[in-house]
Amino acid sequence: MAVTNAARSVTQGRLADLSPGSNRVIVGEVIAERLGLSLGDALTVLVPAVTAGGAPTPKLRNLTVAGAFEVGRTEHDGTLVFANIDDVKAMMREAQAGRDCESVFATRCRRPPWRPGCVRSCPPGFELFDWTQDNANYFVP
Repeated sequence: MAVTNAARSVTQGRLADLSPGSNRVIVGEVIAERLGLSLGDALTVLVPAVTAGGAPTPKLRNLTVAGAFEVGRTEHDGTLVFANIDDVKAMMREAQAGRDCESVFATRCRRPPWRPGCVRSCPPGFELFDWTQDNANYFVP
């Protein structure tokens, strides 16, 4: 799903409802069904975090369901949520920013040409994964 197609997959609510600081999310239809979620319901997520000493210290974050989306793929509809990027960044700051982040680019269905440069610029111990690795069966080498 490309960024430009995200709005078309929203079946309840609107992407515009994901304003900065709102802590609202649009959940996949499978998530909504499995958890019995409706618009306005509270959703508590566990945000993985690590102390400066390296000890895991997960944090709970309360969010509000602002809608649902469906792309027709259980692995997406049952595992992903849409959120405002500023809210995501705030969660990451709370969880030691830079430990894990997912970005979506419009160059779907191609191996990302920017990957080699990103890998070279990553600090030691940093791992970079892109969706083509998780979905290698979509690509011809």
